[in-house]
Amino acid sequence: MGRLLTPAAAAALVVLTVFDVVLSAAATTWQIGTDFRMPYAAGEIARSHGWQHIYELSLQHPAVLGLGHSDLFFPYLNAPPWAFLVWPLTFIPYPVAYAICVVVMTACLLAAALLAAPSDRLHRIIYVGSAFGSLEVALGPGFGQPAALVALAIVGCWRLMKADRPALAGLALAVISVKPNIALLVPLALLLAGHTRVFIYWAAATLALVAVSAVALQPSGVQAYLVLLAGGPRFHAPPPAWTL
Repeated sequence: MGRLLTPAAAAALVVLTVFDVVLSAAATTWQIGTDFRMPYAAGEIARSHGWQHIYELSLQHPAVLGLGHSDLFFPYLNAPPWAFLVWPLTFIPYPVAYAICVVVMTACLLAAALLAAPSDRLHRIIYVGSAFGSLEVALGPGFGQPAALVALAIVGCWRLMKADRPALAGLALAVISVKPNIALLVPLALLLAGHTRVFIYWAAATLALVAVSAVALQPSGVQAYLVLLAGGPRFHAPPPAWTL
């Protein structure tokens, strides 16, 4: 029975993956890189005004809406490392930068699935299908979100731990700083599980990123970021005017 269920599960996940990729492509065409506009706009602000101004709403609002593709405005609330990574892409036109982001994030999600999977082909198909077969996950790269990079950082950390490379594992895990709110409990779980060295290297790398961010933002930028975080919930989108 189990021999039949595994190929059936793989086939079902392949169908779901194709379905979700098509839906994601349609959504991407409709609102191209809705979430990617924020770090791109932050990078543009850093180029024209300095990093200490990236969290100022008076600059974010025109910068985000000026990229077009949606009349919705959400402020850039991520930590600075995500803007640091996107910053080089601001030297090229937004559509090209967005396309690069989609390709890179899709590759990160694929790599995370393959690294987590056993070596046989059928299980690799199941793992990849499990990643792209979830609509919420498949939409991430299309909207320009860094969640796939966070997933790759966690899986990479796990593989390096298995290879007894705690220093590299901790450094890899520090990449979750691009979107720490979805993975902040992972380092704490590793600490509680006894992987102290991995936690120490992660903490050291993260503190270094915090220091670099603080220097880049300067006191005024740090204060503006804290004020923006405190008022973040008021930027949630209103409920749609339609129902099913």
